[in-house]
Amino acid sequence: MLKTVGNPSTRYGDQTIFNGNLVIGTAGKGIDFSADSHVAGMTSELLDDYEEGTWLPILGGSISESGQIYQRQEGRYTKVGRLVTVSWDVIIFDVGTMSGEARLKQLPFSAASGSQGFRSGLALGEFNTLASNVAIFSGFVVDGTNSLYMRTAAAAADSVAPINATSLWKNFSQFIGTVTYMTT
Repeated sequence: MLKTVGNPSTRYGDQTIFNGNLVIGTAGKGIDFSADSHVAGMTSELLDDYEEGTWLPILGGSISESGQIYQRQEGRYTKVGRLVTVSWDVIIFDVGTMSGEARLKQLPFSAASGSQGFRSGLALGEFNTLASNVAIFSGFVVDGTNSLYMRTAAAAADSVAPINATSLWKNFSQFIGTVTYMTT
């Protein structure tokens, strides 16, 4: 039941839904905020997507991975418009075989193309039992991919750099974190 608050002879006024949901019946439609003022460079004022769910994070390498066994492999995401926030908690029981630079793979959405200049940072909650000493841990999602590229540094380092997957992960490594990035 939809109720108009205010003058019922006009189609304007606050709307109250007493039972049920507001359902957008056409793709590409949503909540239009164009009545608000905006800054130069604004590209959209339409909120047309919201989604929550789970995903299956995979620890691996840029070239390959096989034979991994996980003790814990949990991922959750929230997508609001084009902005995606993913969180994960992974414990790898058996690292199997990995080659190439370390990656967290199978993010639920690929990063938008052309966003390379806006690399997303990694907000890391916890890591332990890694194969090498790490003082700084960061990462980013490269445009057009659905993988988090890992970067690390030792305590004395002056920058972060890629790390080989076999140098980072070992049996019982745990990796917990969150990253936010833009999708198409």
